[in-house]
Amino acid sequence: MHSLLPDGSMFIHYKYGFSDIYNEILIMAVPLVLSVVMIILAFKRFYVDKKILDDQVVERNFFLTLISRKFFVDEIYDSLFIRPVLWLSNVFHNLIELKIIDRSVNGIGFLVVRMGNTIRYMQTGHVGFYLFIMVFSIIAILLFNILIF
Repeated sequence: MHSLLPDGSMFIHYKYGFSDIYNEILIMAVPLVLSVVMIILAFKRFYVDKKILDDQVVERNFFLTLISRKFFVDEIYDSLFIRPVLWLSNVFHNLIELKIIDRSVNGIGFLVVRMGNTIRYMQTGHVGFYLFIMVFSIIAILLFNILIF
């Protein structure tokens, strides 16, 4: 089975003479050695020598301020994404939810309550009254059909 793209490792092997196992060991060893060196340097500086920078020293040096404030990534992310989304959500809440959705739902509920209060007076519990309303409605429907059609 042939793949669409050729195997890139064969070009590396021809150019640099690396074997597959040598590449893998090199890719794993270099970051491991660099990490161990940085751990040793940090341990020596902050634990053995107890060299911790003052806030005043950091504030005077631009690069130390930049590094200590994490390159201002949090502030940039907050101003680019968080604040606009919060502003937009407040606008949607105040305009769409409160003025349109809540008013329509509350209006429908108010209409149902008013209709229930109005129709309640028609429910007397007397069968004769219900028969009268039924006959009256049949006559109204017949007149409507005769007059319109």
